[in-house]
Amino acid sequence: GKSPCITVHVESQVFARKSLNIFLESSPSPQIYFEFVRSSIIIIYLGCIVLNRSFLQRPQNF
Repeated sequence: GKSPCITVHVESQVFARKSLNIFLESSPSPQIYFEFVRSSIIIIYLGCIVLNRSFLQRPQNF
């Protein structure tokens, strides 16, 4: 079957990083990739794009 997509809504990079930690702890075999597109970040989780949102704060090093 197809892996379910997880949708994440974040307000800042800090929360995004916390969400990532939750994924790493809850997923038996996490496959998470990061792509920085200008001021937005895309998290691809198990082949699904689950986060694509511009940060409300000024982008910093993740």
